[in-house]
Amino acid sequence: MNIKLKMTFIIIITLAIGIVIGAMLNRTISQHRIKNILSERRPDMFVRVYERILEPNSAQSKAIREILNKYAQRNFEIRTKFREETQSVFESMKTEMEPILTPGQKKRLENRLSGRGRFPVRRRPLRNQRNKY
Repeated sequence: MNIKLKMTFIIIITLAIGIVIGAMLNRTISQHRIKNILSERRPDMFVRVYERILEPNSAQSKAIREILNKYAQRNFEIRTKFREETQSVFESMKTEMEPILTPGQKKRLENRLSGRGRFPVRRRPLRNQRNKY
């Protein structure tokens, strides 16, 4: 092998290793963020997350925990109520649109509402929202 071929091979391998490490790091960071978001949904995890963030000293710990417990329960109740109301609105929308939709559209709507099509990728803003702000 000549020198140019060896150098090219080394550069390509280095780039490939960098891409793999970058992808793994990106996935790890994304999973950590999702875990933090989901962990705040349960009242007990809400308290733990904020205790870890605040790092209260022994004098503050009891008072902060009581406050966090109070608001954790309120937060949980609000999230639950919101989820139920949202589900109700989507069910009403589905029922009202069902007579108009084709079978393919019904299936896509059902996939979306059941959570299988939960997070669509939107690369650009909707037309009516482009210059809104």
